[in-house]
Amino acid sequence: MISLKAAKTWILLALTAYMPLAHSTESELRQDLLRLEQKLVTDSVSDNGSNGAQAARVKQLFARAEDSYRSQKYMDVVKTLNQVLNISPSFENYLDAQYYLGRSYEELSYPARSIKAYLRYLGSFASKSGWNHPRFLEVIQRLLLQKKTMLVEEGETLDRLLISLINLNNLPAAKRDQVKLLASKSAYQTGKFAMADEWLNDLIKKSPDATLVADAQFYLALLKLKSGQYDKSEELFLKIADSDVKEHFLVSQLARLNLARIYAARNLPKLSFTWYQKVQGPGESQRLALYESTGLLMQSKDFERAKGQAELYLKHYPKSREASLIRERLAFLQLNSGSFEAAETNLGKRDGELTNLSEIIAKDYEGKFVLKEAEIEALRQKAAAMNIESIVLERASALNQRLKKAKTTLEQNRQEIRSLAYTLGRISDSDLRPELLAKDEQYWNSIEELSALGENLIAHELTFYNWSAAEQYSFVKAKERRKKILDDQTPRPVLWENTYRLSQLESRAAKLDRHLASERAKLSGAIFAAENGTAEQIDKASQAKDRLTEIQHIKNRLQLAMEDQRALWVANYKNGSPLLKTRKHFLLLTQEFLDTNEALEQKRDQYPDPATKHVQEDFASNWELWPRIAGKILVQMNKTEQKEQAWLDAQQIALKTSREVGENLALREEQLRHGIAKATGKAFPSVAAHIRYAINEQAARGKKWMADVEWQRYLRETAERSRLQAKQDLDETTIKEKIRDTEIERALHE
Repeated sequence: MISLKAAKTWILLALTAYMPLAHSTESELRQDLLRLEQKLVTDSVSDNGSNGAQAARVKQLFARAEDSYRSQKYMDVVKTLNQVLNISPSFENYLDAQYYLGRSYEELSYPARSIKAYLRYLGSFASKSGWNHPRFLEVIQRLLLQKKTMLVEEGETLDRLLISLINLNNLPAAKRDQVKLLASKSAYQTGKFAMADEWLNDLIKKSPDATLVADAQFYLALLKLKSGQYDKSEELFLKIADSDVKEHFLVSQLARLNLARIYAARNLPKLSFTWYQKVQGPGESQRLALYESTGLLMQSKDFERAKGQAELYLKHYPKSREASLIRERLAFLQLNSGSFEAAETNLGKRDGELTNLSEIIAKDYEGKFVLKEAEIEALRQKAAAMNIESIVLERASALNQRLKKAKTTLEQNRQEIRSLAYTLGRISDSDLRPELLAKDEQYWNSIEELSALGENLIAHELTFYNWSAAEQYSFVKAKERRKKILDDQTPRPVLWENTYRLSQLESRAAKLDRHLASERAKLSGAIFAAENGTAEQIDKASQAKDRLTEIQHIKNRLQLAMEDQRALWVANYKNGSPLLKTRKHFLLLTQEFLDTNEALEQKRDQYPDPATKHVQEDFASNWELWPRIAGKILVQMNKTEQKEQAWLDAQQIALKTSREVGENLALREEQLRHGIAKATGKAFPSVAAHIRYAINEQAARGKKWMADVEWQRYLRETAERSRLQAKQDLDETTIKEKIRDTEIERALHE
């Protein structure tokens, strides 16, 4: 089999051998040489990256990122957009990339990274004069939603960026007003009341947008309320609450709700309840109004209306967080409003529900050392339905979340290290480097074209001199040597197969490590608990610890051996690089052409005919171009080699970094296991006991209310018996008196 490169070389040499006079004049040869030189210059410019190529690449990557975003593959979006940012995209593409990075990080629950992406977006937007991007208001709103989770430095950065946006000269007035409102919210959250007050008053005085003015008045009222100016706050809330404008509906409901709260704080329950009644819905405002008005009526001991409000709340919002509390208090309201039968029925039903929950805990939860997240969530829902909030339950859930997050983080770090190690292990396979192969092919094509032009120059000059075979013998042998150099297709040794096997071995080791980590997580709590257990438990825990230490030691040795081998392959990579072979062939070929030109120069000096001196000068002029073009090819090859060396250096640094990350990761794993063991031994076993305590507490409260119901029933029955006895006595007395009257009348008539 003959390779494609060898076939192309044979064709060029055949054309050179059988068509030595294809270029009829030296001027045509010179034009071909100049054309090749210009092509090399163009290729060099394109290697540095033209704007057109970059724009096309960015467009392609953005299309891929948008498809991934629509498919909810947010990690792919992050990877693709990071490639876009590495290409140095245009300003608009940079803003879009940061926006979608922020959105993707939000979906992936990485708030810190999302905040940084949004801040980079705002920082670039604020620094670009004369630019307008449709999403910058949305970015500010998303940042405000995450303001509580920001670091102090990030919050200060956001405030500075908002001030910069307000001061942008080319920002439209409507957008500037919206930015002012958002900046006021940010300043309000960070306690910068003076700055927020200034911006809000400015909006109220100058903004032509009535809806924006209403929003500014509402936030100014909140600001006054926060700073203790209750009268001013009440005045502003009243202005908004009385508005009948359709666009002000939501903010007017919020104003009415806040007015009701102000009057409740002033101990004006009737006026407060009136404003609670004015809050319209459906919506969160009406839900809060119903809930808070129920509590207000209970405090005012207006149990009849409180019961009505509670029943109305349970009818409209049966699955809300506060519904369980109202459901528990409903029996108390029924008891105090005189609905004793309903209260008794409600209390009996609730006592049965508490008993069922207690039985579920005894059956499914007691005696378990570790509770899974699904079990904790199911227990939380059952407890929440009975208005039971357990700190221990939340702590156990937080521990599971911590375990899950730690497991995800560790797995991501491990995957990153495995991916890096796998890539480093196979870098000797040039097929994995398409850019390098393309460059090598490009340089080889240029070398073949330059060689063909050189052969034409030599053949043309030899034909011009019309020398004998003996005089041309050395040139014929030189041509054979050049042909041999071009035909050399010695394959590079394939060094990456062993690395692939090593990667497979590492994959198996990783699976074993994951299995061991799973077993270790199950045993860690038991090992911790066994420290205070029986002698047999302590002995088995000690054996388990020794076995885990052995396995960890073996795994560390295997990892170090594989990393050392990869480092050796990285260091020896250049021995198998295709560029080295191409460079060696090119230098040998160039030397042969230069030696031939030197021999031709000696022959030119000995040529006797002065009439053709100008032809010899043309020959010499063309030969001056040839080494210049060869030098350009060599310069491009050197640049590519430098890039390859820089890449190799980066891989070696990455290898060292991966080892350090692995060591830190192992330390973190040990610390995490120790912390989890301690937390597991304390958190999970106490969940059932704490929930049972809350159940018993509620049951005791229910029994007390039931006792009150029984007492009220006894009082009612006693009162009823007294009434009936009094009525009976009255009837008997009446009958006796009537009999006496009848006797008297009879006696008088007789």
